[in-house]
Amino acid sequence: MVIRAHKKWTRGDCVSGPFGYRDARPPSFARAHEPPSPLLKGAKRRLAWMDFYESHGRNAALTCRHFAIVRSTLYRWLARYDPLDLSSLEERSRAPRKRREPMTPMPVVDAILALRTERPAWSKYKISVVLARDSGTVVSASTVGRVLKRYGRIDKKRSLKRVRAARGRASRHRRPKGFVASGPGALVQIDTKHLNLPWSEKRFHFEAIDLATRMKVSGIAKTGSSRSAEAFLTHALASFPFPVKAVQTDNGSEYAHLFAQACESVGIEHYLSYPRCPKQNAWVERVIQTTQDEYYRYHEYPIDIADHVVLCALLDRDYNEVRPHQSLGYLTPLEYYRRQADVHGSP
Repeated sequence: MVIRAHKKWTRGDCVSGPFGYRDARPPSFARAHEPPSPLLKGAKRRLAWMDFYESHGRNAALTCRHFAIVRSTLYRWLARYDPLDLSSLEERSRAPRKRREPMTPMPVVDAILALRTERPAWSKYKISVVLARDSGTVVSASTVGRVLKRYGRIDKKRSLKRVRAARGRASRHRRPKGFVASGPGALVQIDTKHLNLPWSEKRFHFEAIDLATRMKVSGIAKTGSSRSAEAFLTHALASFPFPVKAVQTDNGSEYAHLFAQACESVGIEHYLSYPRCPKQNAWVERVIQTTQDEYYRYHEYPIDIADHVVLCALLDRDYNEVRPHQSLGYLTPLEYYRRQADVHGSP
C-alpha cells in the first residue's frame, strides 16, 4: 500500500521518496531558468569583461589591456562572478558593518520633536537657542538637525531650496552701507513691472531712474529674460545724458547672466538688493507706481508693441522735461540736471 503525503511540498525541502521533476531540481538550476532582473550599467560592463575573458582563452593580460583595467580588478570580479547569478556582478553595499548609535538622550530628542511640532517653521538654530533658554537643555544646532533628519521632520524640497538660495546670496554684491549717490550717474536703480494686458498678452515694462537727478528711462519687452534686460540696459546707458557708474536691481532672474555680463563688460558696478526688501529700491518702485497712476490708468495700452515703445519714449520725455518734482524744488529732472552741471560742471 502506498501512503501519499498530504503536505504541499515546496522546492528545496529535504524529503525522501519519489517526487516530480520540478521538486528534484537544484536551486541553482531553478535560478538559471527564472527571468533575470535587469542589470545596472556597471554590471553590464563587468559582464563584457567576463565574456571577453572566456572567449579569448582566459587571457587576463589581454582582457585588461582591451578594457584598460588593472589585473587586481579583473581577478576580484572573476572570484565573485557566478555564471548562474549575474547579480553577482553588481556593486555591493559599502556601508560600514558597525555604525555609531545616536548618543542623544531620549528626553532631549522628545523635547526637540515637541518644539518642532509646535513651531514647524523654526530652523535648527532657533530650536537650539529656545531649548537652552526655556528648559536649560543645552544642545547644538547640528545635533538638532541630525535628530530632525533622523525622524523625518525636514522637508527636503524646502531645505534644498534654502541651501541653494544661501549659496547664491553669499556671492551677491550688495550696495555698501552709507552709500550716497553724490552726483548724476552715481547710482541708477532698475526694476521690472509685469503688464497683464486685456487681450491675454503679457509684457514687461522696464524702468531705470537716476537717484541724483531723478531722470528716468523706460522700455518695453515681450519677455522678462536676461537678454531683454541686457537690451534695456544698453538703451538706458545711451539715453542718459551722463555716464552711469553703478546700477542696482532686485534678485530677479532677468538681472543675472547676460545682464550681469553686460554690466561687467562696460565697467559698471551691479548691486543687488536683499531678498524681500523692496524699500532698498524705493526710487524705482515709486516711479513705477507713478507711471501706473498717471499714465497707464488714463490711457489705453497700445496693441502693437512698436507703438508701446514709442509711448514709453513719450512718457520719459513728459516725466523728465514737463512734470515738476516736489523733491527737486518743483523743477523738472532735466532742469535740475542742467543747474547741477552749471554749478559743478558736466560729469
